[in-house]
Amino acid sequence: MLKDFFSAHKQENLQRLFWIAVIVTLLIKIVLSSLIPITADEAYFVLWGRYPDIGFYDHPPMIGWILYLVQLLGSSALVVRLPAVLFSTWIGIGIYFFLKQFNKQTAMLVALCFICSPFNVFYILITTDAPLLLFSFLSGITLWYAVKKENNWLYMLSGVYLGLAFLSKYFAVLLGLGFLAYFIFSSKTNKKAAGSVILFLSVVPFALLNLYYNYTHEWNNIMFNVFNRNDAVSLNILNPLIFIVSQLCFITPFIAYYLVKNFKSEKFVKIFKNDLALFAFSFFVPIAVFFLISFKRSVGLHWTISFYPFMFVLLIALLPVKELKKSLKYIIYFSLALLLIAAAAFSFQAPLLSKLENNANYEVTVMSLWHKEFIKSLQVFEKDFIFATGSYADSSILEFYFKKPVIVFGMGSKHARQHDILSDFRKYDGKNMLIICKSVPEGYNKFFNNVIIEQKVIKDAVFYFVKGYGFKYEEYKKDVLARIKEQFYNVPPYIKMRGDENNFLEKYFG
Repeated sequence: MLKDFFSAHKQENLQRLFWIAVIVTLLIKIVLSSLIPITADEAYFVLWGRYPDIGFYDHPPMIGWILYLVQLLGSSALVVRLPAVLFSTWIGIGIYFFLKQFNKQTAMLVALCFICSPFNVFYILITTDAPLLLFSFLSGITLWYAVKKENNWLYMLSGVYLGLAFLSKYFAVLLGLGFLAYFIFSSKTNKKAAGSVILFLSVVPFALLNLYYNYTHEWNNIMFNVFNRNDAVSLNILNPLIFIVSQLCFITPFIAYYLVKNFKSEKFVKIFKNDLALFAFSFFVPIAVFFLISFKRSVGLHWTISFYPFMFVLLIALLPVKELKKSLKYIIYFSLALLLIAAAAFSFQAPLLSKLENNANYEVTVMSLWHKEFIKSLQVFEKDFIFATGSYADSSILEFYFKKPVIVFGMGSKHARQHDILSDFRKYDGKNMLIICKSVPEGYNKFFNNVIIEQKVIKDAVFYFVKGYGFKYEEYKKDVLARIKEQFYNVPPYIKMRGDENNFLEKYFG
């Protein structure tokens, strides 16, 4: 069947294949979303949706707002992942409808390469990258039409989308740099210059909202993204190599091969002749920045995701139809092979998990895969205890399934400290706590009047239930909260801020 499609030159065959691919990949993503257990990061972001705000400790608020709306429909793994599932599919369709003005057949091939790629097929996790991906794409496409039509309203709309991308994740700043580079190095007109001003002014209200959140919330985003998470930055020559390999996987090895094989300088001239220069700047500027960053620190595999739709758009100018057809065929086989591997791994889940029993992540896997059994073991303590764990990952997963607050007890990590805002240990003074530990617990006696430890074995994973009676808030404040203050909330004195009763410093240290 595939051979017939690829050997045929009839446009209707390609069109039929395109919509079949859209439906099939969408169904695959829905199945994967239903079967794959929720991850700790996803569960953490779901909590943002349960407690909406104008900002959150780690990142801007967009994913929390989206998940608040989504959870009006339900809170299963499939439901909360629907935005990620749909956004990447919409972008694939958007690539086709945008490119068909140049050549309908080639547009279908490019869009099919995106739709059938592992990038789209496996794009199911709901994180801050999902709205960033959508709004970055919308901003870029809208800006292209704004320049083409010399329409100030479209410039403003592109700026609004860029502002929404900024409220999704700070990496939107790199897209803004790409736009700025485009305005500087492309052909200049008075209308384009005025449009660029309108675009960037349209972003200002969104930036001010984020600034207000940080001003009233102890500069949480700045402290985390600038100071706390960058304390281990060092030169590592392997990081750039890993970065290059990961980017080849995103564009797929087949497209990368044909891009290198058919590399000619006149093709890049063609990009400018086809008015596609905007997308070249929107892709290559952020990628270049990340490449430079990779020399100093590890670049997350997901950091560059939101810029790749622009690379796919450029394929209409960079690859001939023949190479696009070959790329599409190999991409389909590649995605099918990965799906078969995933299906095999899921089928042999039990023996695979048994090999993880001595791994530190096995307990987290048990919490998620066998959450019903785990939650059942907690229900007997529900009336008399406040639930807690020692990490945001464990607390987020348990709260996702239990649908009751599970606080973080102890120092936690430098990541994901929204629980500092959601919890108030002053209110727990004198109360009982059940702390779920994955290793032998030590040092809890000084924080309670009495401590009893029970060992629980669930699916061969060993957990320790620390039953603490009569929580001693003042002792906890002196020992733990004071260290948290020094390590994570050491705001430089020259930075002004306004207090709020829910903030960490205001709650515990006035």
